[in-house]
Amino acid sequence: MAQEYAIAQPQGFKNHIENVAIVGAAGYSGKYIVEELLRNGKQNVTAITREGGTSQMPAGIDVKKVNYDDHAALTEALRGQDALIITMGVRAPPEQQTKLIEAAAAAGVPWVLPNEFGNDNANESLRTDVMVNAVKTQYREHIEKLGKSSWIGIACGFWYEFSLGGGPDTYGFDFKNRSLVLFDDGNQAISTSTLPQVGRGVANLLGLKILREHEDDKSPCLSDFKNKFAYIASFVVNQRQMLESVLRVTETEEKDWKITHEPTKERYERGNEMFKAGNYAGMRISMYTRNFYPNQDGNFAVTRGLDNDKLGLPKEDMDEYTKLAIQWATDDIPILDDVRKAAAKKHILPSQVAFEISSEVKFKDMPFRPAERRQAIEAVLGPEALQTDISAGSGYSRAYHEAIRTIARTILSKPRYFAEFVYCNHDVVRSKMPFTLGRLETVVAMETLADISRYSYPMPGPEPKPLLITPPSG
Repeated sequence: MAQEYAIAQPQGFKNHIENVAIVGAAGYSGKYIVEELLRNGKQNVTAITREGGTSQMPAGIDVKKVNYDDHAALTEALRGQDALIITMGVRAPPEQQTKLIEAAAAAGVPWVLPNEFGNDNANESLRTDVMVNAVKTQYREHIEKLGKSSWIGIACGFWYEFSLGGGPDTYGFDFKNRSLVLFDDGNQAISTSTLPQVGRGVANLLGLKILREHEDDKSPCLSDFKNKFAYIASFVVNQRQMLESVLRVTETEEKDWKITHEPTKERYERGNEMFKAGNYAGMRISMYTRNFYPNQDGNFAVTRGLDNDKLGLPKEDMDEYTKLAIQWATDDIPILDDVRKAAAKKHILPSQVAFEISSEVKFKDMPFRPAERRQAIEAVLGPEALQTDISAGSGYSRAYHEAIRTIARTILSKPRYFAEFVYCNHDVVRSKMPFTLGRLETVVAMETLADISRYSYPMPGPEPKPLLITPPSG
């Protein structure tokens, strides 16, 4: 196809992306994308969300609530948009993305970034061996078949801080027990990105001009990525280099850690067998391990080359994100400081109590274990916390409910605990949970806690009225 230039386009041609719609603006990766789009200040940003959704959207963007089953309404919501970004969890209904793609085509949206954030899905063997990769192909093909939009996939690898802190099933680290499983010898590098870098990558990509101005213009443009992947990474790193960062951050030595080895192919097969037997953790094991194969499949910095320079992405400090990963993996979560302040300002719980409750509760196989939670609350608040208090909206005291909210917020801010809860109760979470992960601005409503209660602690009495808890800033 001949190279197109902006200078040859008809009068009125707009050589930049002006309006961007995003699905999942308050989600785990979406919020970073929105932050960077707003920071760049080049586009008007609109969040597309379901009718009845209660997620708290970032300030500075428009919000359109739509019934995804209403094609006409969804098309109208996308009309006038230059790009649609789709970010969704792996357990989102598969037809949801199809409906969005079809509405984008009907609305004439020229660019779609499908829910394609992660591995190099242009790699056929990696796409075949990893289930979550394989299913994404249909969406790119559907966009091309409709012929109204062009797609761009974001190959960013696994999220570094999320994966490093995700337990031994992901990058092999168990921070609470100071253990590490090295895949083979631990020297196979992969390409991995932080969440902020993903946000910058998407925002800077959409900030490029669409076409080069003329034939002497050699600067990058959006059309370079038409129906292709953009490859970005924060770090090209192996497990041993991750360990070196961990040792610096924790001020420990290698002798302080229990280090074992497992062959990557055996580990990958073990994960597959676990998943076939109904253990969802097996999917995580096989998915992550496959990227550490010694054939460089997980290191697209080598096999494809990175677009970091084209997109103006900065170098990052790995130790900074290693520290964050360790905070996520343990109970040392900065969010607790803000929760303490919020509780103290509301004069409901002493500031230290909120911290102690969250620290006392030990989450093992399942994060919502009623006996452990009740024991921890009673130990901190005393038996009176479990006495009836009608003003609290149910059969337990107001202090008890505030403690529950604090614990719920803390759990939901930790990716590992959230993931475990989703795997066990994904239908409830998908349809009822109004919160944004990792953000203190999360809205925690009583209806959310009522849903949690069905799997954790009894809540006698009438259904409580929604009570929104929005911690103060500063």
